[in-house]
Amino acid sequence: MKKFLFIFIVFLIFISCESKKRTTPQNDDDNMSATDQTQTDDEQDSDDDSRCIDNKTKCVGNFVFKCEDSEWIEWDDCAGQGMSCIIKTGEAQCVPDTGDTGDTGDTGDTGDTGDTGDTGDTGDTGDTGDTGNTGNTGNTGNTGNTGNTGNTGNTGNTGGCDTVSIGNNCSLDNECGECNICVKGKCVKGCTTDEDCKMYLGLKCNKKLFRCTNVYASLQACGETKCSIGCCIADAGLTVVKCLTTPEASKCGLCANGEIYNGTECIPAVCSTTSDNCPTLNSSSIDPTPECFECKSGEFICKEDPNCSSSGVFVNAAQCICGRKVVMS
Repeated sequence: MKKFLFIFIVFLIFISCESKKRTTPQNDDDNMSATDQTQTDDEQDSDDDSRCIDNKTKCVGNFVFKCEDSEWIEWDDCAGQGMSCIIKTGEAQCVPDTGDTGDTGDTGDTGDTGDTGDTGDTGDTGDTGDTGNTGNTGNTGNTGNTGNTGNTGNTGNTGGCDTVSIGNNCSLDNECGECNICVKGKCVKGCTTDEDCKMYLGLKCNKKLFRCTNVYASLQACGETKCSIGCCIADAGLTVVKCLTTPEASKCGLCANGEIYNGTECIPAVCSTTSDNCPTLNSSSIDPTPECFECKSGEFICKEDPNCSSSGVFVNAAQCICGRKVVMS
C-alpha cells in the first residue's frame, strides 16, 4: 500500500511540473534572419529554466518579453521598428540595429552623380578619330586629357549639395540650399547619411530635411515619409514629437543637428535609456510626478511608468521604493 501511495505522489509531482513548462512564442517575422530564428538546445534549456520574476525582461528573437504577475508577456517588438533586441545592463532593450547603417547604402544615390560619367561621352571625341585621316589627330588623343574632366566627378562628392550658401544668414532651413540647415541664424551643413548622426544614440538622418531626428517616436512622425518638409518639434517633456510642415522661425532653424525645440529650448531629439533624463525634462509635472517618467526603449521618448502612482511611488505593494531603486521585499 505504501509503495502504491509513493508511486501515486511521484505521478502527481510529474504532472504538476509538466503544466508549469513555458512555451516560447514563435516569431513569424519573415524578415528575421536564420541565425535569429535558430536556438541551440542549450539556449532553449536556458530559457525554460529562467525564472519569471516580476519586471524581469528578456529577449526572445527580436521581441522583448517582460514578466508580469509571474507570467511572460510580449512587451516590445524590436523587429517591427527595424531594431534588434539585446540585453544591456541586465535589461532587454530594443536598440538600433547597427546593420541599419547599411541604409547608408542610400548614399549610393550619390552614385547618380555617376551621370557625370556622361562626360565619358567626351569619348565621342574619339570621333575625331575620323580625322585619323590627317594622322595628326593622334595629337588629338591629347583630348584624352579631357578625361581629366573626370575630376569633375569630385563634384559627385557633394552629391549636388549647395556649398556656396554655407555661412550665409538664415532664419529657416529652406533658405540654405540642398543638404544644408539653419542653426542660430547661420547656414551649416546638414546630414546626408546616418553616419552623420552619431551625436546621440537613436538618431537617424531624415534625408528630406537633412536633419538628424528621432524617426521612431510618435508613430514615426518625424520620419522621411511623414515629415518631408518643415521641421520636427517636441513638447516640453519630450513625451511626443511632431512634424511642423509649415516651418516657423521661432521653432525651426534654431537647434543644432540632433536637437529639437521643445517650446522653450533646444534639447536632444532622443532621450537616453542609460542616463535617463526624463525626470529632469518633466520636472514641472505634478501628476504624475517627475519620478514617474522614464525613457521608453525603442522609441527614445519619455513615457509614464504605469507602475508608478501620482506620488512617485510604484503601485506594486510587493516593492519598496528607495529613491528610484526597486528593492524586492
